[in-house]
Amino acid sequence: MRSLLLAPAALAALLLLTSCATPPADAEPSPVPSSPSAEPTPTPSSPSGVLGCDDLLGSDLVSAALAGEDGESPEPVAARQPSADLGDLAVDMAGGLTCSWRIGAAEGNPLEYRDADDWAYLHVRVLPEAAGDWTAYLFGDSPVDGRATIAGVEAATGCGDFGCAISAPVGDAWVELSVSAFNFALGASPYGSMSIDEIVADLTPAAESVFAATAGAGPDQLAWPDTMVADVTAQCNGALDPQGVGAALGLSSFSYDEPEITLPPVAPLSVVAAYRAKVYSCYGSDGDTVITVARGGDDALRAALAEPDLSTGLEPLTLELAVDGEVAARACADTSSYCSVLFTIGDTAYQVESRVDAVAVAEAMIAQAR
Repeated sequence: MRSLLLAPAALAALLLLTSCATPPADAEPSPVPSSPSAEPTPTPSSPSGVLGCDDLLGSDLVSAALAGEDGESPEPVAARQPSADLGDLAVDMAGGLTCSWRIGAAEGNPLEYRDADDWAYLHVRVLPEAAGDWTAYLFGDSPVDGRATIAGVEAATGCGDFGCAISAPVGDAWVELSVSAFNFALGASPYGSMSIDEIVADLTPAAESVFAATAGAGPDQLAWPDTMVADVTAQCNGALDPQGVGAALGLSSFSYDEPEITLPPVAPLSVVAAYRAKVYSCYGSDGDTVITVARGGDDALRAALAEPDLSTGLEPLTLELAVDGEVAARACADTSSYCSVLFTIGDTAYQVESRVDAVAVAEAMIAQAR
């Protein structure tokens, strides 16, 4: 039986993140030097209520984390990096917090090839009650070796094809900060020829702030909304009935591999969050169709599609038989027939990936659900 957590696009992205631009591909950052007598960063008084992004990071720290090799202080804007992958919302669906900021022009269609771009994004993700599942799995297909002591916490640090990250178990939460930039691995991003150590050093003050705020927060302050549904069974039926999906693809015979909801022994944050949110995928027998299911994920998808950058990076859709309140958007590659459609039916969020007709499959699913 196959272990199905994220669609191939998400897994492919994880596998791509294996090397850094200027240093050798297998290089890991040196631990940030610290004084032998250094004490953990004092925990500031926590604000009342559930923590928001501004409680974790001030604008000056966001700007410093995104500063490039020119040494100038950029002016970041709050924005969510465009993605046509439902798995990128797993932290939100599992009761976590996702914050992000951008410098440069918005990315646009995430599946479109570009020769040049100047965007860079800072991402902060906090998943409560996940410290016990923490791993140093930041990029590629295995955990990184880089370590640094930040705000009294031992953190993993490393870089991949698209950027660099710092991750650690803080209190009972899994906390991860990362920067991503266009053409990072080619040295053509705002970080140019900066070394891993230099980029991680710029990101460290932001990590100190997020770690301190998280460590000093009470359970109620980390109680972000979750959309997890109890007793989800991975099934490829109902709206996913193979007869209607196969007909939409023009196939006389169509079926799925049997899905499972399982957690690998060592997994990155996105996979752990997807497991908690019970996100699963149904792989079609044609080899070109994958449908990912997130029961109770409609609010997370609706909110994400309204955020700056993601709202303009994906094309809004009006699907046949959709009702008021349901949302849909897509992104298509310009170098192949691949398209990804994100949409909701009731309280469930779906992603259809297809090289044939993802919109037709989505509309067939809606028809079968009505």
